[in-house]
Amino acid sequence: MAARLGQSIVLGLLIEQFTPTDELHVKSTKMGYGWACTLIGIGIVFLLTKQQQFFITHRKGMTMRLGLLAAIYSKSLKLSSIGGGITGVSSGQVVNLASNDVERFLSGSPLMIYLIYAPLEAAAILVTGIVIMGPAFAAGFGLLLVFIPLQLYLARRFASLRSKVAAITDSRINLVSQAVQGVRVMKYHGWEGKFAERIEKIRALEMGKIIAASRLKSFNEAINFSTTVAVAVVTFSVHVWAGSALNQRIVFTS
Repeated sequence: MAARLGQSIVLGLLIEQFTPTDELHVKSTKMGYGWACTLIGIGIVFLLTKQQQFFITHRKGMTMRLGLLAAIYSKSLKLSSIGGGITGVSSGQVVNLASNDVERFLSGSPLMIYLIYAPLEAAAILVTGIVIMGPAFAAGFGLLLVFIPLQLYLARRFASLRSKVAAITDSRINLVSQAVQGVRVMKYHGWEGKFAERIEKIRALEMGKIIAASRLKSFNEAINFSTTVAVAVVTFSVHVWAGSALNQRIVFTS
């Protein structure tokens, strides 16, 4: 977090060395080289710390994934009937848990740390922006907060669709498992077409939910990419409307 903030601040100071100023404020060439070396050093520190953070969180996610797979395997050995009966657990549910649901812990583990330091980073950015640019920075920051309820709504919708997809996937995998296990009886009675129709129908329903979830995800990604531009436009517009002047340091730092 400190490295990212430091990069923005030092970049602004480096750009300021190329800004034409009056004769009373002479820019030193050595100071420009110093800010450039500082920027490179901060970039190296950020690279090393970021990769170390990713390694640690990814390893924790891998540990959780292996532990959950071991727990699923241990529990499956104790089930009285894997195909239903007393437990009501199908083989499709077990396969879906082991192949899809458990992977969420691995893919989401590098992002869990953001729950801790994202609010701290946001507060540090707000304070730094106000110090460098003035109160106009708070206007753009406030616009950024406006998008949070929309993204929370999209996240809830996406989670709802994912739960529906998981249920449909369980039924599809269970049906395919039944077809594979009873392939001799199915071929003997000529039920291949009926099973194929049922599987295709469930798969079409599953694909419909997946496409809807993908549309929500793409809309969320579009918001993420457009937020930066919208916040910059609002911030600089308020800054100019308040009578302040823009310079290279403010633009590149903010």
